Amino acid sequence: KSNSFCTLLEPMGAAQSAGGAATSGAQISGKELTWAIREAAKQDVKAAAGIRTDSEATAEELQPAAPFSFEYGMGDEKRTMTVTSYAPTVFARIRRIEGVTDEHFLSEWTLPDDKCQTALGEGRSMAMFLKSASLDFMCKTIAEVEVTVLNSILADYLTHLRTHPDSLLMRFLMLLRIEANNDVGFLLVFSDSFAHAAKLNERWDIKGRVPKPGKFRHFPPRAAEDLDLEGSGITDADRAAEPGTPGGAASTRFSDGEDHPP
Repeated sequence: KSNSFCTLLEPMGAAQSAGGAATSGAQISGKELTWAIREAAKQDVKAAAGIRTDSEATAEELQPAAPFSFEYGMGDEKRTMTVTSYAPTVFARIRRIEGVTDEHFLSEWTLPDDKCQTALGEGRSMAMFLKSASLDFMCKTIAEVEVTVLNSILADYLTHLRTHPDSLLMRFLMLLRIEANNDVGFLLVFSDSFAHAAKLNERWDIKGRVPKPGKFRHFPPRAAEDLDLEGSGITDADRAAEPGTPGGAASTRFSDGEDHPP
């Protein structure tokens, strides 16, 4: 299940439009996303009062909360948004395990208008991203099928984070369904491990599936040598022919169908 847990998100781009088939909520603005996160977090504070971080998730806790609606905007511009929070006490527990206070989480999503512009990721999913005030957190629009997958492993994910506090898995902190502007979007909120990095030397896109032929050429020599490909259908001959492997062609850092210098 580790592969199911481990997701490295696409880097952010500069475009301000959305709508890929593998995402959702194309008509929901960044400002509206922040409203949804804040209101859901307020609901979570009530639902998770007194909850212990050292307990397993119950079947009831893994269910979505009842949808709630609220008005947002000002004057004649007021609209209604409906939000469903998935497993709110489970995600609140993860935030507490990570030392994220309710106050800090709320304040991070109180953004000025000029910071509420979503950015289009570089991946083919056409997902939209938004960063929190101090860059500690990010959110991403996702497809409904991804909601189903995450919910299916959520109990084990919580157990893993409780028992392995130093795990390198990314931390998912909230999962929402948002109805606004006659559209439905699914939103995942998570911590950003690289938020305060002075420099990023390389970017990696890790897939939890068997790579397609010719698409696993991004492993550097040591990683390719150590990688356990048992059961993947990739043979030693395949590995030897790949750039970046001992005896293979010149090293290629990224696999996007194009050759790049090492």
